[in-house]
Amino acid sequence: MIRIQHLLLLIYDPPSSYIPDESTVRIAFDADAVLFSDESETIYKTKGIVAFHNNEKQNENNPLHEGPHAKLLKMLSIIQRQMNTGVELSPLRIAIVTARNSPSHMRVIKTLRNWDVYIDEAFFLGGLPKDKILKAFKAHIFFDDQDAHLKDTMALVPSAKVPYATTSPLYIKRKEVKIANPLLDSKKEIVKILVLGENGIENLNQDEHLN
Repeated sequence: MIRIQHLLLLIYDPPSSYIPDESTVRIAFDADAVLFSDESETIYKTKGIVAFHNNEKQNENNPLHEGPHAKLLKMLSIIQRQMNTGVELSPLRIAIVTARNSPSHMRVIKTLRNWDVYIDEAFFLGGLPKDKILKAFKAHIFFDDQDAHLKDTMALVPSAKVPYATTSPLYIKRKEVKIANPLLDSKKEIVKILVLGENGIENLNQDEHLN
């Protein structure tokens, strides 16, 4: 049995133009700091892309540690296997859409094999925009940790932010974080406010309007 506890998300309103595929359920994940731990991403942000690729190449055969959504992915994979359609024809479709590219993609592939998880589609974009890929995949929800990606994806598909753990070196403690909905004009911006404390997210207020 896989238990999922304390899965924290900031789910944005879906775009008004979004029309969901009703014949399948399509879930897409970012890789680092979402499915996997933020260890490799921390190397990238603190030491640069060359150090990141070197680390991933050296550790290619060492599975990445689990991130906040690893157990969710594993549970979805179990559901896929239990369907009488077989995994490849399952109406539950799973994708990974990540900024990783060669050579760092191999560690992701080998980690998923180690976890015995089936992925329908994997996109290693090397920093290219994710939004058009997710629209083509027809994602019902996309999970990412970075606002730089989400500000584009949330305009095309339902998206959710995965916050860093308070123990992460990437975590920045703030009293208040305001995230506006870019699909609305500035006078009617919907703001979601996170009150962050020593124990992470303590309070979430939605639909508060800016003047």
